[in-house]
Amino acid sequence: MIAPSIDDLYRVEDDVEKAIKSILERDGIAPVYVQQDSEVLTSPRVEVQLQLGAATGHKHIDRQKRVWIDAWNGTLVFQIVTRRKDEKTKLDPFHSKWRAAIRRIMQGCAGSITTHDLPYHGLPKITEQGTTPKVESEDKVDISEVAFSVLVCIRPSAWP
Repeated sequence: MIAPSIDDLYRVEDDVEKAIKSILERDGIAPVYVQQDSEVLTSPRVEVQLQLGAATGHKHIDRQKRVWIDAWNGTLVFQIVTRRKDEKTKLDPFHSKWRAAIRRIMQGCAGSITTHDLPYHGLPKITEQGTTPKVESEDKVDISEVAFSVLVCIRPSAWP
């Protein structure tokens, strides 16, 4: 699919976050939030954030011979927030289940995200970096950040 403009191609974070949100929700993980979503965050939840890093050096040359950066290294961070385990019921309904599901889902995403979910971009490389657990006793929530190193590129067919 051809993007309407160069600016649409460079909305990398928005497009990738929304695509990952959609993929997680189809797998039964909800609610999922991305930047500029609802003001009221609920618990349990998953937050998705793409942090773009340095460009890879790969470039696209358009018909006017202009050179455009078209690939970046980045970090895709999932923050899983759940209520503390209920001492009466001993249930942890979401936290470890979602952490495992995100690992499984992301292993299957590298190179296989379709243009239906991500029309202008691809994620040809996804590698888990690790997990950072946190406990916030004041808010009575458990938090895990699961991070993935990613390569994000603009699809060659998307250039206007």
